[in-house]
Amino acid sequence: MNTSQELKRLINLVEHKMTHEYTSLYVTPPKVDAAKARAVYSVLLDADLLPEMAEEYFTAVMLIQAALDMHDSVGDKREDARKGRQLSVLAGDYYSSMYYLILSQCEDIELIKMLSRAIQHINETKMSLHLKDVSDPYDYIEAVRKKESLLVTETAGRFGKEQFVSFLEDYLFLAVSKNDRSQLELLAGSENVRSAVNEAYDRMRKEDCMMPSMFSRDNRELDLEYDGSSMTGEG
Repeated sequence: MNTSQELKRLINLVEHKMTHEYTSLYVTPPKVDAAKARAVYSVLLDADLLPEMAEEYFTAVMLIQAALDMHDSVGDKREDARKGRQLSVLAGDYYSSMYYLILSQCEDIELIKMLSRAIQHINETKMSLHLKDVSDPYDYIEAVRKKESLLVTETAGRFGKEQFVSFLEDYLFLAVSKNDRSQLELLAGSENVRSAVNEAYDRMRKEDCMMPSMFSRDNRELDLEYDGSSMTGEG
């Protein structure tokens, strides 16, 4: 099984764990973020963990990401039924409980601490963005970069892969800039977003850019029609 097949298997595993007979009647579980899944898996792959341990860590991190995403959906107009909103919160809490259970079984208290700090910073950043406390467009873009990458970069730090942090931040910023470009441009300005995207590409193209081995160094010449799948190796 190559890395792409294994990653797909792990994503299916996480999606299966997010399925609950009762909540599924009222709310739809969030889709696993493909770019974040690749980023987390790439870090674990280079950490030289036993396959079963890598699976546990991957599942835990992606479940907490799902919890954050599910809680974000509470304010979505599509979830206008009271029971739907309540169950969205409970589903997010359910995912969080599974994340804590998995890491406690791994006895990795240090990663629990690191991810807990990341969750705190992510929620603080979301609140600042929601309340429009961040007025400078460059600060806004930097806040988005951190919000999108903190879970992954803290995981990288836990396994001694700090050298990948800059790449991971750029990679995940490019992913969100593709998926939510209009929202970014609305709040930070199209020129500022384009500049930030170009700067991220430039950093990733540099020969001294440290990236996880799963990502191909042959795909540095990227254009603005960014596709996260083009950045992953198939080996």
